Amino acid sequence: MKAYVDRFAWEYLGDCPEGQLLLINGKNIWDQKWISTNGKIIEEDPLYHQEHSFSIYIINNDDGTEIKFAACEYSNCYWGFYEYVDRSK
Repeated sequence: MKAYVDRFAWEYLGDCPEGQLLLINGKNIWDQKWISTNGKIIEEDPLYHQEHSFSIYIINNDDGTEIKFAACEYSNCYWGFYEYVDRSK
């Protein structure tokens, strides 16, 4: 069972000023409609190692699947992102 639990994880995707190109599965995050899941995760920013509360969102992929990610505005118009990944792929 442990292997299945470790299969899915939140991985750091990146950070950037609002509107700057940031790709998730080949899609610019800023060009997508973010759909809130009302979920939250607590993660640490990789630079200052401070914990932040990230809101969880999904966006629709062209093939009908969903892409799950978490976003947090670290400071005014500067965002951090984590991606929910399947490590078996």
